[in-house]
Amino acid sequence: PGPAGVLGAQLRAGALFELGDPGAEEAFTRALGAASGRDLGLVWLDLAYHRSRVRQDERAREAYAQALVWLRGDASSSTLAYANLGIACLRLNDLGAAEFALRDAFQWAGRAGGERHLSTVWRVSGGAGMQRNLPARALAAFERARDTATSGPERNMALRGMGRALMAAGQFDRALAVLFEALAEVPPGERHPLWLDVAVLHLLTGNAASARDGLGRAVTKSSSDGWRWQVTEAELLRREGKPLPPDFLKPWPVDGNWVREEARLFPELFALVGVEPVWARPRGVVVADGPIRLRLDGVVVPLAPHRHAASLLAFLVMNGGHSTSERVLEALRLPGGSVRARKQELSRA
Repeated sequence: PGPAGVLGAQLRAGALFELGDPGAEEAFTRALGAASGRDLGLVWLDLAYHRSRVRQDERAREAYAQALVWLRGDASSSTLAYANLGIACLRLNDLGAAEFALRDAFQWAGRAGGERHLSTVWRVSGGAGMQRNLPARALAAFERARDTATSGPERNMALRGMGRALMAAGQFDRALAVLFEALAEVPPGERHPLWLDVAVLHLLTGNAASARDGLGRAVTKSSSDGWRWQVTEAELLRREGKPLPPDFLKPWPVDGNWVREEARLFPELFALVGVEPVWARPRGVVVADGPIRLRLDGVVVPLAPHRHAASLLAFLVMNGGHSTSERVLEALRLPGGSVRARKQELSRA
């Protein structure tokens, strides 16, 4: 009995989940029955995490909601709960709900104790950018995740995200440099999932031999790693002119975002199974009647209406998304006693 007993029951239930034991849910129910207060919130949070691990994301959302009731005042756990809720929403392709969860996660991360998970929140924000097919936004978020990381593994996950975003943007050499920066922190000779991404980049730059070498140094630690391995192996066979097995991309991942990302990188391979990446186009609405406001897919984006960035956004929307510096300088009232000073202010905006 007591907190130690609750923790033991919680850890046992998590172990059963990892083993795929059908008694895992019942074990968590027993742990929940023994817990109270903040400990009850922590058990719900752990249950949500494990449900998400086995792709029960709809049930994970329910568990995160239960956890947050009991975690009020715990900035660290609340930040993590909202960030992980954002991941579950992204997997369910509920982008609006993911944005709301991210906003709450950032708010909690700004409180004492919550900052330790700020890198995780930025990493989820990067994932949201990737799912919206906005690699520039994703890259900026992953860079913030790298800069706020508090451990080597956390920093490596952020760097791997940067690599994903740079691949999507077609900046293959820069992506490779980022991944080698991450691998510098991996002990020499240790197999690591980062080598999967290195293998992909070698393929994208036409170096099949180095891609094979990269696969030889890789290891999978998640379902997405396994999917990337399958795709890379199949693309190597295709480029070598070797026959592909009929089920070369089976099992198909549940997360359609991974399919789109790989299909964008290897369109000829996915054409063999009739797959062309289809991305939802984000819809943005700028309201310039009064204070300038912005909604992205129905979600209000924080925007200081008095800043020059808001005016610039409204001007660009009115002019088809692009303009020259000279026209913008004529249209906006930017501070500065010289043209150079106003251009510097425009650059900041």
